[in-house]
Amino acid sequence: MRRAFRQAVVFVACLALAGLAGAQEQGAIDPEETGVDPVPTSKEEQVQKGQEVVKRGTVLSKRVAQLLHEARNDGDIIKTTCLNDKLTQINANLRNAQERLEGLKEAADSERQLHEYTVLSVLRQKFQVLDQEASQCVGQDLFDTGTTRVTTEVDAASATSEGDPSQPPIGESGAPTGSSTSDSGIDSGTPTIPPPASGIS
Repeated sequence: MRRAFRQAVVFVACLALAGLAGAQEQGAIDPEETGVDPVPTSKEEQVQKGQEVVKRGTVLSKRVAQLLHEARNDGDIIKTTCLNDKLTQINANLRNAQERLEGLKEAADSERQLHEYTVLSVLRQKFQVLDQEASQCVGQDLFDTGTTRVTTEVDAASATSEGDPSQPPIGESGAPTGSSTSDSGIDSGTPTIPPPASGIS
């Protein structure tokens, strides 16, 4: 089964290379414009590209491990679960990339050489996807502004009883405004009823 998979990968790679080469001869496709890296012709260049893939996976693994450590310290279960899953996938692909790089270095025939390089190219794209997904695990912090709180500051020097509806405004005489006080001390604004003995109706 593994041999069949290997033959399938080589077959697909050969078709892709043949199509790219034919299109380039006709001037239809420019690898720099499409973003597709042409397959290096020499083994040394392929090994160098493979080393870059392994290096990228190593850097990514360290970065995600640091993010996971911070999430655990913060007690964030959601981030911890997400980052732990991504780190597991990154490390698995990193081990595969290291094995493929060694296989590329030891390859004695062009068929195996092309196969190992093709797998490394796929792993490079996988690292790009995992990098984006790991960033999404912590990306919610960019939009989380926390609980909204409104704070009102009142100047104590300007604060008076006029701002309190439960307290009537006080005039200069000490009595509420809108009422007057006679010299006898009786509020003239309050109606009075004379006693019956006075004869005043």
